Amino acid sequence: MVSGTLIFQQTAAGRTFESAVPLDTSGISISMPVDNSPGYTTAFALLNPSTTSIRVRTTFIDEAGRPVTTRDIPLAGRERVAYILRDLIAETAGRRGNLHLLALSGQAVGLGLLFRDDGPFSTLLVSDYFNPAQ
Repeated sequence: MVSGTLIFQQTAAGRTFESAVPLDTSGISISMPVDNSPGYTTAFALLNPSTTSIRVRTTFIDEAGRPVTTRDIPLAGRERVAYILRDLIAETAGRRGNLHLLALSGQAVGLGLLFRDDGPFSTLLVSDYFNPAQ
């Protein structure tokens, strides 16, 4: 399994911001907080560490705990993708909640980032979640 820590750096308005995030290595089910309220942007990245294709199901859960939408992301072998969440799932624009990611076949590694519109950003705690369908 892939493991490690990524260090991100961004310069905005003449200031430099850094953050570090460990890669989640759970492989099957990942959950992360989402804040796309005004002034904030949530982003995430996924990696398929295997050589075979997989699908990852994303489910956005709103602040009240209601599932809002589900979408599948196909990943080829060794493929990595990064998304601004509201660009991938329009229903998350202007909202907060949680994003659940479930590898439907194989395993995936993921990380999350939260950006403020005026420059600062931070990593998001990405953790395993219980999926009753497993």
